[in-house]
Formats: sequence, structure tokens, C-alpha cells
Amino acid sequence: MLLCLFIYYLTNEYAAALETVGLDSYIGFCHKLRSGRVSLACDLVEETRSIVDRLVITMFNLKVLTEDDFEEQISGAVLLNEDGRKKVITKWQEKKRSEIVHPYLNQKIMFGLLPYVQSNLLSGTYPETSHFIPKDFAYIINLNMKEFYDAVDRASLLAQNKEKNIIKMHIQDKDMVITSTSNELGNAEEKLHIDCNNKEKIEISFSSKFMMDALKVIKEENILLLLNTDDKPILIKPVEDETLTESYFNL
Repeated sequence: MLLCLFIYYLTNEYAAALETVGLDSYIGFCHKLRSGRVSLACDLVEETRSIVDRLVITMFNLKVLTEDDFEEQISGAVLLNEDGRKKVITKWQEKKRSEIVHPYLNQKIMFGLLPYVQSNLLSGTYPETSHFIPKDFAYIINLNMKEFYDAVDRASLLAQNKEKNIIKMHIQDKDMVITSTSNELGNAEEKLHIDCNNKEKIEISFSSKFMMDALKVIKEENILLLLNTDDKPILIKPVEDETLTESYFNL
């Protein structure tokens, strides 16, 4: 009974979230169409059912609910009484305020926001990045795409963090130096000649893996690296093709 109640709460929240982003909550994939059933909301609830199951089991294991929180009706049905309902609603609100790590976004979010996050992902409108991508850049760097890709690739071989392959890029005037360090193998250094509008020195650490993935989709000979400080996004774009822009976020 308690599990059904929580599933009911969650289904209603998913239905509201789907309607908010313009999706029809009644047209599902796993659940067949049935009059009055929000089939798409039921689909999305399934991926969080284990979380709700765990909440119910925890409540009984910790004796949050006892026999005193239920009452038997004349018909034989057993229902939550007023005190029991208050406890259930309190625990549900606490659960909604708890944090989980979203496996796709790799970010912490409140469980109560999950229906809206999933609905936005399903509609293709999340995440919205335009508000934090800069419009102006202090450094506009023109360089050969293949030379840059090969330099990043070679430097990544000695990257200390093999999971993300973090390397450094040092830029000053017409010179770019890409470096990496390994405790076992030593240091790597790659030098490139660039055309940069800013003579001030800047140093940026980034993931060579993510950078190379972004570069692979560009077929032009020369590219532009657009950047500001070391905590702002880097934009990568071909010199000739203005229609293609690859956003890359430095670490």
C-alpha cells in the first residue's frame, strides 16, 4: 500500500513535468495506451522504482511507521490514519530534498527535481548552455588543426591522470607549448607556432581526450581557439566554415 502511494506521488510529478516541457504524458512506450493513464509518466517512473522501494523498506526497518499508524475499516481494509499520513508525507518531502548523482549529467541534483530533469532531457531542451558561453574572447588563436591534434595526442601519452588525460597548454604571443607529466616516464613538451591576437601569457589545463573528440569532427585545415581565462569555456571552430562550432569546456 505504501509503495503504491509513493509511486502515485511520483507518477503525478512526472506527468506534470512532461506537460511542462510540452510532451504528452499519456503516450508511452513501455506502457500501452489506456484511457486515463499517463503512460509516458509511468515509463519514466520505472527507472526510479528502486529508489522508492528502498525508501519504503527503510521506513519499516527504522520503524518510522508502526501498527499505531494504521486503522482497520469496517470493510476489513487497512488504511493509514492521520498521524500515519503525516509521517509518510514528511518522509516523502525529505526524500525529495535529498541529493542524487545524475548518471548522465554527472551532477548532483535533488531527487525532487529528477522528473523535470528527465522530462527536459527527453524533450531535447536540456541542458541549456547558451547563457554561460561567452560572446567575447580575449584570446583568438589561429593554428593548424592537424598539428594541434597530433601535439595533443603525443602529450597525452605521458598524462598523469590516465582517466581524463589532463595536460597543460601554455600560450604567449606566437608560441604554444603543450606539456604533460608522468611520475614514471618524465615530461612531454610539444611546441607549436600560432597566430594569436593577445601577447599576454595564459596557461590552461584540459582533458586531451575531450579536446581530441571535439577536433575529430572538424575537417578544415585551420581552426580558431577562442578563450578567456582558465576557468571559462574554450570554443573551437573552423576558420572557413562558420556554421560549425564545437564547444569544449576546460577543466
